[in-house]
Amino acid sequence: MEKQNAPVDQTGARNEKSANFNVHRAEGGAAVPFSQPATVGDGPGVGGTGQQPALWLSHLADHALSLTEAGQEAVRQAVPRDLRDDFAAIMEVRATRPDSPANVRRRREDDEYEKLAARDAANARLRQEKAGPPSWGRIDPAQALEAARSTREPEVGRFRGEPAHGVFYAGCVNGVHGESESGKSWLVLYVTAQELKAGHGVVYVDYEDDEGSVYRRLKLLGVSEAILAGDLFRYHRPNGPMTEAEKVTFMESVALGGSIAVFDGVTEGMSLEGLDGRLEKDVVAWHSKVTKGLAHDGWCVVVIDHTPHDGNRAIGSQHKKSCITGVSYLADPIHPIGADERGALRLRVAKDRPASVRRECPPGNAPRWRGDLVVDFRPYPDGPIGCDGNEVPDVALWPALPRDAQPEPVPGLSPVQREYLKALAEYAELGASGTTLGQDTGKARSVAEKAMVRLGKLGCVGKIGTTSRFGITELGVRALAEADQTSEADQEVAPSDAFPEIGQEALFGTGQETSE
Repeated sequence: MEKQNAPVDQTGARNEKSANFNVHRAEGGAAVPFSQPATVGDGPGVGGTGQQPALWLSHLADHALSLTEAGQEAVRQAVPRDLRDDFAAIMEVRATRPDSPANVRRRREDDEYEKLAARDAANARLRQEKAGPPSWGRIDPAQALEAARSTREPEVGRFRGEPAHGVFYAGCVNGVHGESESGKSWLVLYVTAQELKAGHGVVYVDYEDDEGSVYRRLKLLGVSEAILAGDLFRYHRPNGPMTEAEKVTFMESVALGGSIAVFDGVTEGMSLEGLDGRLEKDVVAWHSKVTKGLAHDGWCVVVIDHTPHDGNRAIGSQHKKSCITGVSYLADPIHPIGADERGALRLRVAKDRPASVRRECPPGNAPRWRGDLVVDFRPYPDGPIGCDGNEVPDVALWPALPRDAQPEPVPGLSPVQREYLKALAEYAELGASGTTLGQDTGKARSVAEKAMVRLGKLGCVGKIGTTSRFGITELGVRALAEADQTSEADQEVAPSDAFPEIGQEALFGTGQETSE
């Protein structure tokens, strides 16, 4: 049979070379040319072999799917008529496969488009900043009046048992400052984990730690590896100043969107820029370059900084506090956070420009107490399990007493009741079962449970949700403190490892949950 080379019309085809191959079928003595990606042997009626028609049709379908619609139509027309239905069915199946050339190409194009869009947004932002300060224009009066009608509330992060009250303000520069290893980064990572699990993006700029430590803590806080491997969490660890080129790269990360941007280690970050945290003008220059633009765009910006030992403000210029436009917390360590330890960090409000956070604080001298972050690494039989199946610490951010709460009279405790309450206080908000308390006190389970019931009638003990565990209440903490004849200062530091003045609602939430 005479073979005839007749290239297919490649109008709209992406690759003319790969499309112009020949396979023939005798039909009234005329050869019918059509395209295929490679020579795979004769099809039915070609040389009389009839071997593996589905194989070369599949190869042909893969090749056709890599072409444009016009190229695909040209290939369809070139397929022998009695095989066109089979070819169409194979095309339909191959087109739905994730690894089909068309789908692979489409995903590659989508990824490239997203990258280009992020880069364009970052470049546009940079050009806008270079062009001049559009913020000098008049603010729309309607917009200003609308903002004046509503009180700014903290929206980012949550205290346990207070779903309506957040930790930080969106659209503001917030701060957390405390001594070295006080646990201030744990607080910010706790809020970061809440935002990530809620599906909100986070940008984290770390001037002090490393990625291994940060990712490890987030996993301990219940963030899955699937989330950390995606684009929700963007971690940066700069080791030089933010040049224009570096800023474009950073803004690509910002352009992906999110709710909170963290800058851990302000003093170190200023040093990278050649700035001195002791000088007001340098503090203003750093915030103008790094944080204010993000806050203006609606991000909740959180800066973490050190305080001198026994100090209550960030190291350096007083202007560090002036640049805070949201809330600034003083992180006061109660117990160290570490392996096999139950650590606690007390949050005191050093500054609250919108005043919505201070409104929720109990009465007291400044800086006012807002809540406690508890990180319990001690092993428990029924302790929380992380997403990878391993035990994780029980972490909770407890609010302080409600501002309108009136303390109840403290009941007197017998020596036996004091012993049980001391044992229960060791387990803090996790609580303990009658069996555990019996083992700790050397009593039978039934005896320990009866003691818990009696203490419950006094208001010193409560059941934790629907579990079999008991927990100490705020009244029990005060009763134990009075029984131990501690000083007023010791009551605030939580005697017997219990937490002072944390009310029953704060300890047990709604009574339906014991851990986050």
